[in-house]
Amino acid sequence: MVPEWSWRYGFEPFAEYGDVFMTVSPVNCHIYIADREVITQITTRRDDFPKPAWMYRTVNMFGRNVVTTEGSEWKFHRKVTSPSFGEKNNALVFGETIRQGKMMLTKWTGEDGNGGITITDVLEDTMRLSLHVISGAGFGVSLQWPGMTEDGDLIRPLSNESTHRHTLSFKDALAGLLHNLLVVLVFPRWFLANAPFQWARKAAEASLEYQTYMNELFVEKRNEAIAGEKADGMDIMGALVKNSYGPETRLEEKKKPTTNNGDVERQALTDSEILGNAFVFLLAGHETSAGSLHYVLILLALHLDSQRRMQQDIDRIFGDRPVEEWDYNKDITAMQTSMIAAVMHEELRVVPPVINIPKQVSDESDQIVMYQGKQTIWPKGAVISLSALALQRNPKYWPSTGPSKVTEENNDLADFVPERWFVKNNVNGMQQREDVGIDGSAGKDASRLFHPMKGSYIPFSDGPRSCLGKRFAQVEIMILLAMIFKNYSVELAVDEVADDEAVEKMNEKERIALYEQQRATARSVMKNCSEIGITVRIKNGYVPIRLVPRGKERFIHLFKF
Repeated sequence: MVPEWSWRYGFEPFAEYGDVFMTVSPVNCHIYIADREVITQITTRRDDFPKPAWMYRTVNMFGRNVVTTEGSEWKFHRKVTSPSFGEKNNALVFGETIRQGKMMLTKWTGEDGNGGITITDVLEDTMRLSLHVISGAGFGVSLQWPGMTEDGDLIRPLSNESTHRHTLSFKDALAGLLHNLLVVLVFPRWFLANAPFQWARKAAEASLEYQTYMNELFVEKRNEAIAGEKADGMDIMGALVKNSYGPETRLEEKKKPTTNNGDVERQALTDSEILGNAFVFLLAGHETSAGSLHYVLILLALHLDSQRRMQQDIDRIFGDRPVEEWDYNKDITAMQTSMIAAVMHEELRVVPPVINIPKQVSDESDQIVMYQGKQTIWPKGAVISLSALALQRNPKYWPSTGPSKVTEENNDLADFVPERWFVKNNVNGMQQREDVGIDGSAGKDASRLFHPMKGSYIPFSDGPRSCLGKRFAQVEIMILLAMIFKNYSVELAVDEVADDEAVEKMNEKERIALYEQQRATARSVMKNCSEIGITVRIKNGYVPIRLVPRGKERFIHLFKF
């Protein structure tokens, strides 16, 4: 099997061999899982099925963190870091996404907002936007897009105490580190700095500059916390520092509980652990949100009917209110039970950020796992892949709206169909909770969207070790979708086949044929994906799109929905 087989074949191998199967080689045993009950056992028995330590060891380069630790140490990290992702931070994400989204829209539609610009670097721009949102909501440092300026008060020195002469801006240090991430994780900085290759020296420079900036930022936030100053926002790093250095923490020092052997139980992260967790939040949140935003725009350009339905919900929720009047506390509930949320969840179902989530059987002993009502013994040290993409196309757990409109399959589970999230309860025996929404929200509107059975939907993993930044990413994606499609539609760009003048001269039938041709090309490009870095990306090529003011579309109005 080639490395891309999971993307290329989807659920097919599981349909042939079963929802759990093992490949055996002289090197190891590898178990692939697309069964929700088995996945639930794996994710809840975290000591029996830990993350592969060798795979994450290098991520400790800036400090131990919630991703790389296990056992009681992980419990401590999770307990301390979880509050940083609360509702106050979500509101900050909401506002920062609006600020950054406005700048991205200016780049995509021009200063006059008339659009007509063919966008070929969609992923590059969504990566920039995601990086900027994390910088603002994660570190409290607001960044600008090239050629755009705003209120200078939003930009402030990272530390008044620093004497370091920086060679890169904070933004370039972040971007440079992420761009050279694999190199930086594998090779020590001294080696890269002295290598005879410019790319290696640039990687070392970005790594050093990032670490220096983060140290400065830490000092600034520590001083604010010790002084009891109230920060303007509840950014993630600020919350972590406040937990360790704020007045409340210092007061609690006298009341720390002790363990049975008399040791003091830790209440706060060390300095290096704060920096280590800041790094993994940057790493985990950057590529996943950016990739999802990239794919959802292409999928909506392919599925124009779903795009129109989402725009109707956006109009219903926001009406004529300008984006400056949108409010997290007032608008988020309506968004998360609307077509906006359905589009987001469907993209994450069809293109999960990580196709195979890695686990392993504990090295200590074999483990017993229940599968189809029987006990099975899994050998110690075996590699495990929670096959998210196949699981989320398993007909046992997901409602099909009919035969595929794209392939010859008798179901549409490999297709992008956001409307499936509005199916009634108990479809094909699929039970769902009435009182809890897909994002964990509760209330009378929570059950409006289809709620998958536990363990069958894992774009952010599942169980106690599921992604801390899940809500962060969801808010970012939903608000950006609302911003873009409030005033614009997205269409596939056809420049490589016909220029604007040629399109204007075409009749309706010719335009439809042209768009269908471009659809086929886009689908062909998207088939050629693989896991690059930590997420799935288009391997070669790109899918160009255009943002067009609503009412001035060249193609959408030609299709009957």
